[in-house]
Amino acid sequence: MERMVVTRDSQLALRGQGFGFALAASALVGGMVLIGLDKPLYGAAAAIAAVGGLCGMFLWPKSGKANRQPPKRRSRVGSSER
Repeated sequence: MERMVVTRDSQLALRGQGFGFALAASALVGGMVLIGLDKPLYGAAAAIAAVGGLCGMFLWPKSGKANRQPPKRRSRVGSSER
């Protein structure tokens, strides 16, 4: 059972990486096409956004999912719970 879950999670992660790469590649190619069609500002913006998005995924600090814990409840002083 656990092996099936791990296999499925890795398949979904690989599929997500493929979709992300395709999206970034199409934005980069679109930016180059816009530059070629004499729209340098829009093309440069699209290309920079695509490259920045890819770099941001690797450079942005990741919040540890394993370290997340539910918030602790504060006990109110003087209140009696029954």
